[in-house]
Amino acid sequence: MKLIMKVSSRNENDDGGCVLGCIDVTPQLAKLALGRIECLCAMQAKDENVHEICYWNYDAVYFNPFVRPDGAEDAADAAGDELFDRIESTAGDVIEVDASFDIPESQIARIDCSQMVVRKESIAFIAIPKHVSFYVETTELPAEILRRASHSS
Repeated sequence: MKLIMKVSSRNENDDGGCVLGCIDVTPQLAKLALGRIECLCAMQAKDENVHEICYWNYDAVYFNPFVRPDGAEDAADAAGDELFDRIESTAGDVIEVDASFDIPESQIARIDCSQMVVRKESIAFIAIPKHVSFYVETTELPAEILRRASHSS
């Protein structure tokens, strides 16, 4: 299951080229994330001050769909607008795209580090874009989506 998620920046004036995030939620990744959620819940049962756990993780790809690939006129704008229209039509700021969805190299943001943030009933991905000193974060993926993905083949 390939998902596109909104990304928010902790810098109101810059997104570091990280407008959207793309993640291929394979059954293996979904099971890993669900196991990490279980670990967090077990830790919270022993210590109420544990709220989230961060793991180094580079599964999410951050990109800007409005960057024009070489030689393209308005194709990037139209593709970006279409993605945002689809995302806006959902309540969760996450959409599923076709497995063949591909991001042009020119649209992919460079990042220095990336993490999976595990919360009680969801995960999110955070990163520091290259050459900046702030984080960007994807919309949370609910555990229900992860459960569905863990059973897909």
